[in-house]
Amino acid sequence: MGEGVWEFVEELAAYAKERVLAFVRENLIKILPLAADAKERVLAFERENLIKILPLAADAKERVLAFVRENLIKILPLASFVCEYLIKILPLAVDAKERVLAFVRENLIKILPLTVLLLALYCFCSCCSRAGQRMMKAPGRKGAMMPRTSFERNPRAYFKDLHGRME
Repeated sequence: MGEGVWEFVEELAAYAKERVLAFVRENLIKILPLAADAKERVLAFERENLIKILPLAADAKERVLAFVRENLIKILPLASFVCEYLIKILPLAVDAKERVLAFVRENLIKILPLTVLLLALYCFCSCCSRAGQRMMKAPGRKGAMMPRTSFERNPRAYFKDLHGRME
């Protein structure tokens, strides 16, 4: 059963790869001129506005330096406090990391089988819950799949939702 699923997944991946390559081949000729045009527009904009931007950048640099010079006395005590706080906390963080690693090393034999069991149970339950559900191509949604029961239950509501609730 597992081999069939992997074969299906490989076929699906190959099909998706082919579709993407076909799309790129078909649309690359359309996209490249647009990209070249966009590049030229950006370069032209930069050429036109560089003279306007450079003085503003120099002015901003001067303003930032002036602000730092004026407020350095106010900022230094805060920086000192932050450094002292970090010096106090870092050993605790390193100690916590070492404790967690020691716990994992000691209890790995208990944790690993439980993790594998929970993962297998999740996969089994998710596969079995969808096993009885038949799927169909969603009308008007370019090959998307949907449960058949939800469509058969109320097709009018499906199409109303699809077309933006117009009626």
